[in-house]
Amino acid sequence: MQSKPQNPIHIIIQAIGEGIRNETLVRTAPLASGIIVGDNGIHITVQSPCDVPEMLTWAENQLRPVAVSAASGILVTRHGPASYSLSVDHTVPVGETLERSL
Repeated sequence: MQSKPQNPIHIIIQAIGEGIRNETLVRTAPLASGIIVGDNGIHITVQSPCDVPEMLTWAENQLRPVAVSAASGILVTRHGPASYSLSVDHTVPVGETLERSL
């Protein structure tokens, strides 16, 4: 299976919040989805349900180093079938990712 081409958009992630030191990461985002990077994490809007696993994995991989350095985990929130946000959360144990739906 051929992998999707990468979109040459560089994403800057700044994790700022309680107990999180300022850190900036630059990555290349997968194609065909909307990505908004905010102070507390990443918001993803997918165009197709098929893109959800790839985009969530991509976003989690971007946040993982920040979460580890902050001794925190990652919280994934499903806002709707095509809308998700991921954030570094000190209430989530280190190395874990928890999911919730709103």
